Amino acid sequence: MKAISPYLQNEYKPVKLEEESEDWELLQLVHGEIPKGLNGYFLRNSSNPQFQPANKYHWFDGDGFIQGVKLKNGKAYFKGRFIRTRKFIEENASEKSMYGGLNGPVSRNNFLATLRRLVSFVIHGKNPFPNTSNTDLVYHHNTLFSLWLMCDTAYKIDLHTLDTEGEYHFNTQQNQFQGVKHGISAHPKVCPKDDRLFVMDFVSSWKRKQKPHAYISSISHDSKEISTQRIQISGRHLLHDIAVTENYVMLIDMPAEMSPLGLKYRRNKPSRFGVLRTDFKKMTDPKTKEETDIIWFDDPSGCYIIHIINAYEENDNIVLYALRKDYLEIKRKKSNEVTDVFDGYLHKWVLNLNTGEIENKTGEPLREYFPKGSEFPTINSKLEGLKHRFSYLPHISRTSTFNFDGFSRFDHNTNTYQQYNFPKHVYNGELRYISNPEFPEDESKGWLITYVHDYTESNGRCI
Repeated sequence: MKAISPYLQNEYKPVKLEEESEDWELLQLVHGEIPKGLNGYFLRNSSNPQFQPANKYHWFDGDGFIQGVKLKNGKAYFKGRFIRTRKFIEENASEKSMYGGLNGPVSRNNFLATLRRLVSFVIHGKNPFPNTSNTDLVYHHNTLFSLWLMCDTAYKIDLHTLDTEGEYHFNTQQNQFQGVKHGISAHPKVCPKDDRLFVMDFVSSWKRKQKPHAYISSISHDSKEISTQRIQISGRHLLHDIAVTENYVMLIDMPAEMSPLGLKYRRNKPSRFGVLRTDFKKMTDPKTKEETDIIWFDDPSGCYIIHIINAYEENDNIVLYALRKDYLEIKRKKSNEVTDVFDGYLHKWVLNLNTGEIENKTGEPLREYFPKGSEFPTINSKLEGLKHRFSYLPHISRTSTFNFDGFSRFDHNTNTYQQYNFPKHVYNGELRYISNPEFPEDESKGWLITYVHDYTESNGRCI
């Protein structure tokens, strides 16, 4: 009997196409009340395969699916919609899965076509995986769009209906429909000084006949001005997140290499933090005294960062908080280990712009102050790129699948934390901090919102 992936069961059981919501459905309030000042949309993008996978399934492979809650006047409404990517439309017409994934790149249902994609990756460095747009949702200046962790085209989403409006390249009349010429990875960032959006593409680094490089683009709030910078990086790497402060963009070049044999983590290589100006003007490298587009800071520990908490400028330094891992592994090992492959631990780096060095070389571990493994951190988004005090950190549970079983608020002023733990068999999702409109920049008077899955009820339920 063929084993079913745990990421196709229980809380990861896919929502079927016929279960999509056509209208926003009023949710029953079980207990408590919704604050009257809490109005708007809470949207989550997730991996949800439309059809049974024809290969070994990895939980990053599924089609993009938006689970949305609309909060209005003390009431909550729910709606769920698939993102209509090219892959989704093709498979929907074929009524079966057509592509492989991270655990099995060649699909039995579409053998020759997927084999050609894999050969194209080996020879030309083209992305062998189809764009599922299942990783991120970004709302920037009245436009909602979805993104994918492996970079590619964004998809524009109607905020009010959650319907897919098509591919989105930031082509507008203001920029003469030029738009962004490269793919876009998940987790772009907004500059706190002028509201410009910064996006990254690292898949270009996989091209075999070119030196490994990434693209960073700056997009003005009206998309009228788009500037792109090409940055050479140290290998054909899998990058994920960036940071933006008032005057600088930070690119994180970690030694996780995409090869024809899969992902290889080069533990003997350093991790690097690249700093460039938000206006892409030249800087003087403090170590070489030469003009350069980017200043690189080496961390010889060879760590990996999936998600950044925040970065900000302080005197002549850039302070970075993130969740640090010793290495990257996308296949989860057995549960209940002391160090789980998804565990990230709170860490602080101070990058000195005058010396080009990291203070203490490998930064400052904060694990003695916050010993819990965490991922998907959040802060008050009004303070992204600016100095913040509180970080909100979900706790990674010791279960056979990736889950959270609580969260903490870490105080960076005192290196202390307060925690909330859910009862056994109750798991939360990613958190979002929603600022209180009466105190928009306060970091403790807003609200935290998440989905919670309760296994103490029969068949489980989301609350």
